[in-house]
Amino acid sequence: MTKKNDNQMAEISYPREWTFKIIGLDELKMREATACIAEGKSCTILHSKTSTKGKYISLNIKLMIFSSEENHDLYYKFNTHNDIKFVL
Repeated sequence: MTKKNDNQMAEISYPREWTFKIIGLDELKMREATACIAEGKSCTILHSKTSTKGKYISLNIKLMIFSSEENHDLYYKFNTHNDIKFVL
C-alpha cells in the first residue's frame, strides 16, 4: 500500500489477506453470521477481546480479498447484519 499524497486515497493491491474486526454481544451468533457472509470462502475467525464488563465481544475475521468491490461488499454485509454491532 502506498500513499500518493494528502488528497488521494492510498492504493491497495489485490489479492490480499484482509482482517475485519467485528464487535457484538453473542460470539456464537457472530460466528454464524460470519459463516453466512463469507459464503463458503475460507476464513479464519479469532477471538480478540471481551469488554471489561463482559457485554461486548470482538472477533478478528481474516479473509483473502480479490478486489476493492469485494472488500466493500463484505464490509457492508458485516455492517448491516443484526448480530454485529460494529465493524472496523
